[in-house]
Amino acid sequence: MGDIGEAGHWRAGIQEVMKGESGKEFRKLFKEAQKAGVAPDKSNLKNLHRELDMYLRNAIGDALINNPAFTNIQRRDEMMKRKAMYLQEGDISGAQRYLDYVKKKYGL
Repeated sequence: MGDIGEAGHWRAGIQEVMKGESGKEFRKLFKEAQKAGVAPDKSNLKNLHRELDMYLRNAIGDALINNPAFTNIQRRDEMMKRKAMYLQEGDISGAQRYLDYVKKKYGL
């Protein structure tokens, strides 16, 4: 399998989540728990984990599509699935970035 971080989507995703509301809320709750001397409530992390998991799945998909054993037909199929996933989440700019990445890298 290729490098999960090769396309840069994983790192960019982590940065986006941590700069967003979920990341800000996590940092706020974590600091409050530290000041109180208690462990942070893990239930407050669910949304943060969900967002990070989405970016991790995307990075794994990037690594799969970069696998030399993938044929162009398999790449096109994966490309269509990923585009649909982005659009289902309402992330039009993410879909476009992904399509641009695949077209640039593979000419598909």
